[in-house]
Amino acid sequence: MQGSHDPGLVVLSYLIASLAGFVAIEFASRMRARSANRIPWLIGGALAMGTGIWSMHFVAMTAFSLPVPISYDTGITLLSWVAAVAVSALALYLVGYGQLKHWTLAVGALVMGAGICVMHYGGMWAMRMDPGIVYQPALFAASVGIAVAASGAALLIIAYLKEVRSWRDVAMRVGAALIMGVAVTG
Repeated sequence: MQGSHDPGLVVLSYLIASLAGFVAIEFASRMRARSANRIPWLIGGALAMGTGIWSMHFVAMTAFSLPVPISYDTGITLLSWVAAVAVSALALYLVGYGQLKHWTLAVGALVMGAGICVMHYGGMWAMRMDPGIVYQPALFAASVGIAVAASGAALLIIAYLKEVRSWRDVAMRVGAALIMGVAVTG
């Protein structure tokens, strides 16, 4: 079965992912700057970043058209959003509450990668269409590897860009957000 992509929606999904990355960088820096009362920043950042990642995913899914009717199970779709917000909370917690060490980076990347896969494949599972979706094990494994690697890269980028002291730092955050957009869409 052949499908087609809407290029405008593909670009929109990338821009949404990049915006979510920028928001993550901003919220993480706010959490580090305020040693007390970080919880509201963690919750707000997780909601903004998770919703951005989830929205990017569903915009990208709607960018792909198939010649069959497609609908989505509301409950499963909601659970995929919860997974995206939970993974975002973990990322912000790891980079907002201290030093990112090798072991926290590894564990964080694995847990975040798993959460991204739950969000992504949960969203795919929510699709109602006939014929159903069939996965190729090698591509499935590659997508899990990409999710883990992209999660590790996102954690490193967020941890590195701690403070804004100049326009150069702002430009680095924008550049990092664009790179995170590529990682998330990958």
